[in-house]
Amino acid sequence: MQTAILYFSATGNTHWVARQLQKQRETAGETVTCIPFEQLAKQPVPPDARLFIGFPVYGFAVPGIFQTRILETIALKGRHVYLFATVGLVPGDALARFADKLRQAGAVVIGGRAVRMPGSDGMGFMKPDSPTLRKMLERDFENLPELEQIQHDLQQPQLPPDRFPKDSPLRISAPKRLLYRLCRPLMARLETFAIHRLHADDTCTRCGLCARICPAGNITVTQQETVFGNRCILCMRCLHHCPAQAIQIASWTRNKYRYPGPGDSPFRPE
Repeated sequence: MQTAILYFSATGNTHWVARQLQKQRETAGETVTCIPFEQLAKQPVPPDARLFIGFPVYGFAVPGIFQTRILETIALKGRHVYLFATVGLVPGDALARFADKLRQAGAVVIGGRAVRMPGSDGMGFMKPDSPTLRKMLERDFENLPELEQIQHDLQQPQLPPDRFPKDSPLRISAPKRLLYRLCRPLMARLETFAIHRLHADDTCTRCGLCARICPAGNITVTQQETVFGNRCILCMRCLHHCPAQAIQIASWTRNKYRYPGPGDSPFRPE
């Protein structure tokens, strides 16, 4: 069987899960193509491949730049699609709403899971010696139980959406959908509040790494300054990967933890 894993990863969590999923599917005898967001416009997706689509959840939503890229550039009609998301807390109805859009594009959504990973948004505000941070980093990333759930899902007969497992993030009750819909504007306001306070402090060396790795193309670096535009999605990639730790949100992230990604090998988005 041909399988393609298409994913967006800002700080390494979804990249890690995608690679673990790739190993799992190859062990099951499948031929796997793994394509990150940055390569989606350049690398062809095998035409007959089953798709696994992965992303982090931001404010109960799929990152807009990734959702748009998938819906506008990938041939989805008749494709079997399995969704996976990385979350620090809860996914809300992000997977369920994305699944609705994929079905409207003709895809057959066969399942989905949310994988608990360290929340890189909150970690940037934590002290390096924080007990909460230490607990987040102690997770056994080599043996994620959610990957076993994915394996189990794929071994079951294909089910209609209303018969997905009760713990599936694709099966959201009407009251919960209403709750998440009411919460999303508040989450968006908080994100906007933080985005407007994003800046490079006076330790910035103008190396240009942030501009090169920004998935939204939102950062411009000149000899005089580092400028943040109006397309930021608050993915935190620039903040966590700045070698000088010069990128801050107000003063709240100064001298706080920077996340290299899960596992022993730091995530390199370039």
